[in-house]
Amino acid sequence: MQIRTRLTVQFSLLVSGILLITFLAVYFFTYYNVTEDFYDRLRSKAKSQAELLLKVQVPLINAEVLKALDETNRDLIYDENIFIFDEKNRLIYSNSTTPPTESIARLELLAG
Repeated sequence: MQIRTRLTVQFSLLVSGILLITFLAVYFFTYYNVTEDFYDRLRSKAKSQAELLLKVQVPLINAEVLKALDETNRDLIYDENIFIFDEKNRLIYSNSTTPPTESIARLELLAG
């Protein structure tokens, strides 16, 4: 093998390795930031819904008002279901359009 060919192959392998490492790093950090952003938004939305429903002592805030606020929210999360339970694990609020028993059964499967 000529020196020229060997140097060309080595250079190509070196550049390919550097590009592969760079692309993997970009993919990993993008994936990490997107998932963290998703869970931060989900946590924030759950906290605000719970605070509005449970801590605000205004009689006008009820499940119907929360659903109306939720429908006008621009921070949409695909296929989200928010369930708020009381201390006895009774469902007091759900934004889901599916029957609550089906959604809660899916939750129990995921948690269990």
